[in-house]
This record gives sequence, C-alpha cells and structure tokens, in this order.
Amino acid sequence: MNDHDSGVSACFPAFNDAGSIGWVAHRAREVLESTGRDFEILILDDGSVDETAEVLERLAGEIPELKALRHERNRGYGATLRDLFAAARFPLVVYTDGDGQFDPGEFTRLLDAATPDVQLVNGFRRKRADGPLRRLLGPRFHRVIAETFGLPALRDWDCDFRLFRRDLEIEASMTFDDGTAVVEFLAGLGDRGIRFAEVEVSHSERRAGASQYFRPQTVVSGHRNLIRLWRRRASPPIRLGAWWNAAGR
Repeated sequence: MNDHDSGVSACFPAFNDAGSIGWVAHRAREVLESTGRDFEILILDDGSVDETAEVLERLAGEIPELKALRHERNRGYGATLRDLFAAARFPLVVYTDGDGQFDPGEFTRLLDAATPDVQLVNGFRRKRADGPLRRLLGPRFHRVIAETFGLPALRDWDCDFRLFRRDLEIEASMTFDDGTAVVEFLAGLGDRGIRFAEVEVSHSERRAGASQYFRPQTVVSGHRNLIRLWRRRASPPIRLGAWWNAAGR
C-alpha cells in the first residue's frame, strides 16, 4: 500500500466552513502533491447557509484536482461521508473534517503507516483542543460506546482523521445520516476483524465558525440513533464499566 502507484482520494465534509475550507483544500493539495501519488480532493458541502458554496466554486478554479459536491439541504454528517466515500475513485481514502481542527498536512502519517497488511489507519489526538468538560467526559463516553458496540480497539475512535482501503466499501454499511454512521461502520469493521494501525496527530481549535454538531437537538437525535443501532445489533450488554476504565485514555 505504500507503492506510489496507489492513488489517494482525500475527502472532506463541509458545513458552514467558509472560513476554513480554503486553507484545508490548499493544505491537502500541497501535501498530496509532495507524495508523488495520483490524488483527488473531494469536498461535499452539506447544505451550508454561509459562503461555503462560493468558496468552493473559487477553489475549483484554483485546484485542478478538486471536485466540489453539494447537498441542496443539510442531510447530516453520516450522509455526507457516505456520498463522499461512494464518489472516491482511488484505492486509498483519507478523510477529515473541513473545519481545520485536523491538519491535512499530516495525511503523510496515515500514508506512511498504510503497510500492505493494514486496512485502516486511525489518528489519535496528541492533545485534545476541546473544552474542559468534553475532554473529561468525552473519552469515557466513547469508551463505553466502543466496548458496547465492539469497535476495533482504537485509542481514539472518535478522531475523524483516518485512512482506509477503498475496497472495504465502507459506505455500504452506513445507513444513518448523522454521526451514528461512524459508530456503525467502525462496528462493521470490528465484526470483520480488520487490521489497523494508529498514528499520533495534532488537534487544534476550529479555524473559524462554531461546531454545528453539538446543538441540543442534534445530541438528542444522535442518542436516539445510537439506541436504534444498539437494537439492530441484537442489544449487546452496555459496558458501563468502561466509563471508569477510560480514565487516563
């Protein structure tokens, strides 16, 4: 998989990311061009109501490898990832969010770890740039989710900075339109016993704007979908003990 003939599809979901997506796209092009691989950059605007569409139109004229996609209405993070992955045409897919919290310049860390026997490379945050409450509670909650749903034993599965092989056809396992789809496809990979590697990555505050994914209605609907996924997976025991085991992770 480290063969330079292995092309890369870099995917970025974007929602109201007009202030950051330009930096993200140019940074991705810079690093991918330096690898000598064939590549494409796919950005999907999930019904943004700011100037994201206009910024992407300009970027498409500046970056030949960029393809801009759009949902006319906001459909959700999972639906956006699903459509991005379905559109990817190269053997390796890397993705992260369009808000600039993860640096696309570190895609080389994912590519370097993608040895022939590895199907997934996942980032883990060197230091989380989240607020104090999320830094305290987030890892504990995520550990409960990981052990309940049988996700691969990743240090930071909620780190949306990853690489996977296109032939896994991850999008086929994604039925939820919100962030539950990430739990869904990782649970599917856990069922398949895929081989993975992990790399340390940096994490920063958003370059512009505010997160759209932690509004009360989004959190409530997300938990409802987690319950639906739990039922679909034959209601496995909820590993509440993992809450305490997550300390220090």
